[in-house]
Amino acid sequence: MPNLILHQVNVLGSVATSTLPYLEDPNTGVKMYESSKIMDYLEQQYAK
Repeated sequence: MPNLILHQVNVLGSVATSTLPYLEDPNTGVKMYESSKIMDYLEQQYAK
C-alpha cells in the first residue's frame, strides 16, 4: 500500500477552506478535495 497521508487535524490547520475529505499524496505531491475526485485519483494512480 502506498504511503498516503490523511490527517484531519493537520488539514484543518493548513487548508484555508477546511474542506474535507482532503488527500495529500506525498508520493506524487498531489493535493485535492472532493471524495469522487480522490477515489478516481487513487484508482488511476494505485490500482493494479
